[in-house]
Amino acid sequence: MLIRNEEELEICKNLKNINFKILKSDKINISSTQIRNMIKNNEDISGIVPKEVRDYIEKNNLYRE
Repeated sequence: MLIRNEEELEICKNLKNINFKILKSDKINISSTQIRNMIKNNEDISGIVPKEVRDYIEKNNLYRE
């Protein structure tokens, strides 16, 4: 989930049994659908998402179908 402001962050912190990690990154104007489509088309997303996110997607073979 992308947290866009402090209010959303506080909501997430109050959720029970939910593990999450906060990654700091610059905001860019692209949708998750565009990123998923890029992955399906074997396009490079390294300049769009943080390395940790790209590594997780690759490790878990996400969005390939």
